[in-house]
Amino acid sequence: MGMRLVVIPQGIRRVLPALVNQFIGNIKDSSLVYFLGLLPNERELFRVGQDAAVDSGNLSPLLLAGVFYLLITVPLTHVVNYFDARMRSGRRPATEATSGLEEASEVKSLPATAPLPELRGGQLELAGLGMAYGELQVLRDVSLVMPAGSVTCIIGPSGSGKSTLLRCLNRLVEPTAGDILLDGESVLSWKPDRLRRRIGMVFQQFNLFPDHTARANVELALRKVQRKPMQDARATAARHLGAVGLAARADHRPQSLSGGQQQRVAIARALALDPEIMLFDEVTSALDPELVKGVLNLMSDLGRRGMTMVVVTHEMHFARSVADQVVFMDEGRIVEVGPPDEIFTHPRSARLQRFLSEVL
Repeated sequence: MGMRLVVIPQGIRRVLPALVNQFIGNIKDSSLVYFLGLLPNERELFRVGQDAAVDSGNLSPLLLAGVFYLLITVPLTHVVNYFDARMRSGRRPATEATSGLEEASEVKSLPATAPLPELRGGQLELAGLGMAYGELQVLRDVSLVMPAGSVTCIIGPSGSGKSTLLRCLNRLVEPTAGDILLDGESVLSWKPDRLRRRIGMVFQQFNLFPDHTARANVELALRKVQRKPMQDARATAARHLGAVGLAARADHRPQSLSGGQQQRVAIARALALDPEIMLFDEVTSALDPELVKGVLNLMSDLGRRGMTMVVVTHEMHFARSVADQVVFMDEGRIVEVGPPDEIFTHPRSARLQRFLSEVL
């Protein structure tokens, strides 16, 4: 299913231009030109025109050979460009870029126009979690409790294991030691698909399917994984896109959306599966500063509505104002954990003190 719905369409879009370029080269160099040119000898058309121009001083044969190549290759190029554009942007015409002010207003208007229900979060517990890539130990004896409905922000320097920890929670990478408990039950014996129905994840680079519209990105898992009817999946997708301020852009493909809008589509896609826990992996680091606030406001709203959230972030103000607990990691270990006021105002460890002195 993944090959048919995701890999093959994106593969065709990527290799089509290269294949056509190769085909055009073959036209120039192969016997197809001799056949189409109705030439009795075995020299290709451009060479015949060149020889005739040298012998007679008349450039007409050479120019005719060039026109012949153009008649073959130019229409083919336009056909390929048409199909490539259709696969990238669908049937919608190109749209004007969205200004940062317009995008900010999309999110700012949500509380007044779209009151949303409370969410049910699950409790997540880590017990002595470890993870290694061969000889490289990435996580070391990580133990942590994330209560239901809480927001846990993980901070720390690059390379400290923050993103790897999130990927372990969703089984994108498998831990090599310890256990992960969801509502008291170990998830390491579960099939990954079962776990990912209860734990959603939003990635730093959006990871939207470029050949699908925003609506289709949200619908895909609902129809193919949860087996919902088309109408139910479409209604669910419309509701969640409206909740993130993108109802008017449901038929746009990722290419015609800004970074902040793509990130909100990714959030809507994860929320559409009704997860109990949401993982956010530095979701604002790839965004322009003007677009960060809208995404952070949306995440803050999820926290207020009761979603259990684990957020890897470099946004210290967000961690201080939204988190119920802040975790500081370094070299694959949890160095310090506590309420935001305690972490940011009275850090105990020298390593955390040095880190905060550099980022605040």
